[in-house]
Amino acid sequence: MKRNPTLYVLPLAAALAACTPAPPPAAEGANSPAVTPTAAPALTGFAIGNYVDSNTFAVGGQGSEFKSGDYLYATTSLSNATPGLKVTVKVSDESGKVIIEKTGSIENANQAALNIDLGVPKEVTLPAGKYKFQAIMNGKEASSHSITII
Repeated sequence: MKRNPTLYVLPLAAALAACTPAPPPAAEGANSPAVTPTAAPALTGFAIGNYVDSNTFAVGGQGSEFKSGDYLYATTSLSNATPGLKVTVKVSDESGKVIIEKTGSIENANQAALNIDLGVPKEVTLPAGKYKFQAIMNGKEASSHSITII
């Protein structure tokens, strides 16, 4: 009787296949499309001025010293701002008492600046003295300036 060598090879191949370790699992998300992280909004500039240019809407007369009776506006420059983002400006006197608190919000995706009318002197008059202006974004102080009213 002639023996068929294939009959010996098949059981040996099956035994070896059972002993071969399984390949490592693919990394999580390896087959998922790449996700680009979105940068968080950031306040890149903050200033106080005493007028808004009627053509460009830029806040002018920026400085750290103003006269009593000057109109005051805050201007902020932002990066990665999204519609609905809110920026609050708080004005405190030398004792730390908050005198003014005004909030503005981003209205469109291409908006990189936000001006806030602080209501001075229409709603509040600031007597001579030193004041702290804080820009608050996402509940945290993002920038501050001290100004003097003469």
